[in-house]
Amino acid sequence: TGGTSLFTGTSFTTPSLTSTTTYYAEVANGSCVNATREAVVATIGGCTKIQTSQCGTTITNVNTGVWAKNILGATDYKFEITDPSSNVTVLEGTSRNFKFSQFAFVNNTTYNVRVSAKTGSVYSEYGASCSVRIEQTSKIQTSQCGVQIATPTTNVWSRIVTGATGYRFELTDQSNNVTILDNPTRSFKYNQFTYIPGEVYSVRVSAKTGSYYAIYGAACNVTAPATIASRPQEVVELKSLNEPTFDFEAFPNPSNGDFTISSSEAGTFKILNELGQLIRTVEITEANGNQVNVENMPNGAYFVTGRLNGEAVTKKVIVVR
Repeated sequence: TGGTSLFTGTSFTTPSLTSTTTYYAEVANGSCVNATREAVVATIGGCTKIQTSQCGTTITNVNTGVWAKNILGATDYKFEITDPSSNVTVLEGTSRNFKFSQFAFVNNTTYNVRVSAKTGSVYSEYGASCSVRIEQTSKIQTSQCGVQIATPTTNVWSRIVTGATGYRFELTDQSNNVTILDNPTRSFKYNQFTYIPGEVYSVRVSAKTGSYYAIYGAACNVTAPATIASRPQEVVELKSLNEPTFDFEAFPNPSNGDFTISSSEAGTFKILNELGQLIRTVEITEANGNQVNVENMPNGAYFVTGRLNGEAVTKKVIVVR
């Protein structure tokens, strides 16, 4: 732009240019100027990285966006996500953020993330690497949060964390006394410790994936049963002939067609419709974490029956889309 001579010779280095601006190059020899000018559009690539407020932080919700710094004129962003074993996932799109729900992440893991921005038809070089940790949290399920538990042997359930091999329950009474219960399944019972009848406990849950526990999720108030029970090892619990020795849960209920069956024991579960017709049979084992997901069920009422050692427990599930 303008008629200023920038150099003498056969090459030169441009001064600072502005992206998407048209510049003109012309050749001059003394006072003789070439009548032809060549238009040149400057496309200036910009390096970007994860924004400072999220760099080095821990993400606890898989649907939280991890944002790159904005590059003026960029149309696409590419995220290079590398795990501690140097396995690389690349996510590319028009949004300048990604979510851990977009790929098969490993919980309780720190990833190194680099970002490249596309301006015009060309991606820039990757910017500086930034660490972002994912720790998917859990909490007591909504149906039991804020309620009083009926009996000392009633299961108090946490929400599912995919791939979890254990759950840690932190129970804090009104005097700030803390009890920690580590269980292989996602539930606890009040008869696992000496509790105060009718006391409101603040309960937090931590899920174990790999070799250690994630950070605790949000606290939830759960009121202890009105009656007391000794620890299981201190008493011999008598079962009636009609009382099953295992229990399971089907949730959410009602559901939109997808629900989870979670059992205290491994076993075979049958799903029947209102006419008593068998719709599906599922197996719950230690290998699948004592729970299975049932998907794409049509509208209607269903009866889920679990059977173990000749004993049967049935729960009703409503599907409303």
